[in-house]
Amino acid sequence: MLLLLTGAAHLSLNDAAGTTKVINLCSNIAALTTYLLNGQGNIPLGLVAGLFGIAGCSLGVRCFSQRGSRIVKPLIAVVLGICFVRVIWEMTTG
Repeated sequence: MLLLLTGAAHLSLNDAAGTTKVINLCSNIAALTTYLLNGQGNIPLGLVAGLFGIAGCSLGVRCFSQRGSRIVKPLIAVVLGICFVRVIWEMTTG
């Protein structure tokens, strides 16, 4: 989403990151509502995942505000590379 907003929508990295956070929050709220309405929500697991998500976001914001895009862009490339390798691995190994 971040790459799409910076590339296609021509938003700055700060604006794209903020917009991505809002979109992610909305989709998380929709997913939580769906699971809870169907009685399939795992509250303890969700709380732990939420705490780790908050910690990760805080760390990311600190890293971005101190080092700017020179650290964020290569990090995004590394994460996308890892995801690409994982998808290829799953496709070839079944």
